[in-house]
Amino acid sequence: GLFDYRPGQHVVMLYTPDDVPERLYVFASISLVDHSTRTLQLALRQGEWPPIMAYLGSGLPIGTWVQIDGGHGDMVLPTPAQINSAGLTDLVMVGLGTGFAPLMCMIRQLTGKPGPRITAVYGWNIGRSPKPMFHDELAVLERSGHITLIYALTGASKLARAHWNSN
Repeated sequence: GLFDYRPGQHVVMLYTPDDVPERLYVFASISLVDHSTRTLQLALRQGEWPPIMAYLGSGLPIGTWVQIDGGHGDMVLPTPAQINSAGLTDLVMVGLGTGFAPLMCMIRQLTGKPGPRITAVYGWNIGRSPKPMFHDELAVLERSGHITLIYALTGASKLARAHWNSN
């Protein structure tokens, strides 16, 4: 494979511009599992970190090399064998904002396959973003019965929460 990576691990992106230091990232999606493509998806919130938004957020030209080192870390999705041997029937995942990205990568790996029931608790700062990251995809997964989705709203007035609940 291109590099060893399991959903939930982080990588270090090594940049060429001198003004963009190294930083840890977790993929929201990685299609390297079957090694058929080189598509990687990062979750970035606009304005979150100006140097990276200037470098990545505007879109890199096709063919631009970005050096990645990893995967690192032990917060990983259990293997199917580990899930089966442990008798796991339920899996609860809790994340906030862009911190939900590693969980989304795990959810994408688990859905559509035999395995535990997934409950995803998504902490969403309604005052920062009018729509949660991954909202449309999570809604489809919930409607199809693949996950149970719970939004934990933070950073909002009662009026803003009432507006969200009415939509």
